Amino acid sequence: MELGLGNVTLKTMDATVMDFGHGEFDSAVATYTISAVPDPVGVLREMKRVVKPGGNIVILNHFRSERPAVGRLEDLVAPVCTRLGWKSNLPLEPLLRQVGLIPDLTTKVNLFKGWRLIKCVNPK
Repeated sequence: MELGLGNVTLKTMDATVMDFGHGEFDSAVATYTISAVPDPVGVLREMKRVVKPGGNIVILNHFRSERPAVGRLEDLVAPVCTRLGWKSNLPLEPLLRQVGLIPDLTTKVNLFKGWRLIKCVNPK
């Protein structure tokens, strides 16, 4: 399909095994993706690999609430959400810790502030 974008190449690939070199990009962005993939740790590790040290990794996603009552509710609806294709109770901090990323900026966004925009600087 011709989109009229001569400087853009679209590629289909597994987000846990991308066909890019180490440190090939200044930044990588994942919007509404991390809680919908089978291996969120693998996707974040791969984003970290393809972004240059000192580059930005930006995630916009829903994560399990840090408020106890809301978090328990997200745990209760998790089986239904999983059947719909996403995880309602994916915890942010353990996920980032497994990948070795530290949030540089975290902002709650959207109507009910249930989603978070997270920016991490890829460690050097």
